[in-house]
Amino acid sequence: MRKVQVLLIIFFSILFFSSSSEALNVDLGAEYTKGKHYYQMSDFKFVLNGDSYMGGKSKLEFEKENFYLTAELMFPHFLFGHNLNLSIKGGLGIKSYDGTMKDSDWLEKTGDKSIYSESELSLDDSLYFQIEEDIERNRLFGRLGYKIVYDNYTAYNTSQESKLAGYTADVAGETLNYELYRHSFYFALGYHLVELESFSLGLCGKFGGFASRDKDRHVARTPILEADGSAFGYLYGIETCLHIYELWNFQLTGTISYETYYASGEMDQSAGQKHATAKNYKVEGNDTTFALKIGYRF
Repeated sequence: MRKVQVLLIIFFSILFFSSSSEALNVDLGAEYTKGKHYYQMSDFKFVLNGDSYMGGKSKLEFEKENFYLTAELMFPHFLFGHNLNLSIKGGLGIKSYDGTMKDSDWLEKTGDKSIYSESELSLDDSLYFQIEEDIERNRLFGRLGYKIVYDNYTAYNTSQESKLAGYTADVAGETLNYELYRHSFYFALGYHLVELESFSLGLCGKFGGFASRDKDRHVARTPILEADGSAFGYLYGIETCLHIYELWNFQLTGTISYETYYASGEMDQSAGQKHATAKNYKVEGNDTTFALKIGYRF
């Protein structure tokens, strides 16, 4: 359903902007992204074997390694006396590699990692939508953009060890489902280090606001534990980009980018009739992306 919604947004955006643009660039490409994401709760009551511990901390870590197919539309246009370039881009995950989810719990009483588990992790769905407005002045260029990324993970075949309770356990099958929405609104400023007739090489830095919304279901627990978290923070990154200019209206572009983000907020949890809110909730992660695309100018 979410994939259909993204495709509809891109379709209607094409209809609107193609009717008001003098030119149209269409790019098709592929991306490889490798990264990590985690969320952490702290300073809450933790119950183990009937004993309550205050000041507990819990951290879940997720690995990501995925290939995307991408499609991008670029509309050169004129606004307030300046030549600008509006781009609309979508990416659909087509191949992911299984990773590992790590779940760690600490108790204030001991200060040590009291419970630790590892699970096999699959990225079942991943897609993104991005819109950017670009402007160039000689070798300088700026970019204002918004991006939303959706990832849906499943953790299964969990192995757990508890130092405090003195046991180990293995749980077969699905143990957790995790959905993550990441929103970013950012500004990038860059410079063309090399600018020749046939190609250019640019480098830019990026900084902006970040927001996340995530939902997880610990399906192996009885009753099922469900959580809903939201966080707000910032991101920053760096990108290098190589353009090989038009040859029979074609253009080849390769980019390497790194981005990291930090946010804080709160997470609501419920299990059966019990509800709790973790106020000290943090989100952190990073992505490294290698991208290659070929474009055609109509």
